[in-house]
Amino acid sequence: MFKDVPKRKPQGGFSLLEVLVAFAIAAIALTVTMRIYSEGFHLSNTSEDYSRATVLAESLLAQVGPVLTLDESPFTGDFDERFNWIVELEPFAVDDALLANNETVSLVKISLDIGWSEGLKERHYRLSSLRLIPSKGR
Repeated sequence: MFKDVPKRKPQGGFSLLEVLVAFAIAAIALTVTMRIYSEGFHLSNTSEDYSRATVLAESLLAQVGPVLTLDESPFTGDFDERFNWIVELEPFAVDDALLANNETVSLVKISLDIGWSEGLKERHYRLSSLRLIPSKGR
């Protein structure tokens, strides 16, 4: 009574749902990848700023004694229109017996602060050190 109906072969390809899921996964992966690269670029710039602040701090520390003296403290300035710095020198109390043999030098505490803006954030690099500098009048 019924004739044999030829069976249909399943057709190859993707359904609309499979294509939408693949696009959603690709969009999420692309978003995450772009975020990672963006953060890496931002951290690279921040690291460069800290490196520049470190070089500036070392340069300012080298000037303490020959150029920057205790009598004229504090010193302020700016660098490269981004970095502001302040150097403060103050006598450091030490046992007199330590410097008794050499009264031509004084022990000075150097406090250095370098600040700059990074978008909405204020960044700071602080450095403190002790240095023997020539005493005045001796």
